[in-house]
Amino acid sequence: VYKRQTFGLAEFPIADDLLSLLETGDPVAITAAKEKTYVVQGRLGALLVSLAHQRAGEVRASRATLEHHLDENPEDIQTREILANLYTLDGNREHAEPHLRRLFEGDPNNPIIMNNLSTILITQGELSQARSLAERAVRLSPEDPRILDTLGVVMLRQGDAEGAIPLLSRAARNEAAGPEISLHLAQALRDHGRIAAARSVLQDLLASESSSATHGAAETLLRDMSLDGAN
Repeated sequence: VYKRQTFGLAEFPIADDLLSLLETGDPVAITAAKEKTYVVQGRLGALLVSLAHQRAGEVRASRATLEHHLDENPEDIQTREILANLYTLDGNREHAEPHLRRLFEGDPNNPIIMNNLSTILITQGELSQARSLAERAVRLSPEDPRILDTLGVVMLRQGDAEGAIPLLSRAARNEAAGPEISLHLAQALRDHGRIAAARSVLQDLLASESSSATHGAAETLLRDMSLDGAN
């Protein structure tokens, strides 16, 4: 997530030397890079300082740097997109939401913005609004597994497991699909009564090299199905 293009730095050749220092992972090099970044001005300076804090493990300072830049440059759409995405990846939906809503006002047909805003609405229980946004996002980007997953999750939360299964199956088959999509598919299959298929998906997920958190959730779901006496 913290590659150069994520922070929007590829367009700045002048940043190469500083980025090389940051990417070493060496604390001394990172400290040296941080000292040098403060003399760079504008969006480039804000992004470099934010990345330097990030590499030093100073996540709060990283985000605060971009917030301060946006306070002074509210029309900097690219930096706002970067910050909103970082907050979303942090799981910090409270801070991501105002940036996403502002971005959506300026670009109401951006499927990624729609998708990220939809995920926030899901957590807030605003399922009707979330579904409307997710459906629009799918129409604009019908093969993006993250967007298919979001719509599938909304439908699952609304009790429409049958409708969610084709979307989640399509998303899970995509090479870019994350392991959480398989977990959501298994949940939909279970809720629709297709227990054997749900178990198969979970067993494949446990055999993969996914995160420990996803493995833990898969094991819990398998155990719950066994306790429920599902065959």
